[in-house]
Amino acid sequence: MHGLFRAWQRSGYRHFALLDSRGVCIAFRSGCRRPENGRWVEVSETRLAWLGQVLPEHIVIN
Repeated sequence: MHGLFRAWQRSGYRHFALLDSRGVCIAFRSGCRRPENGRWVEVSETRLAWLGQVLPEHIVIN
């Protein structure tokens, strides 16, 4: 199982969270590039529980 996950990680997919004007997460998206429209930030992981919440600082990638 871990081998499959690692292969998927190396595929170039990155994870992004869309933040509203207050910094609250309103959507997640994965892809090769950052989405162009909106306030998307790259994150190290996604969790559905974070929707509607301010993201933990340790997952945001600068």
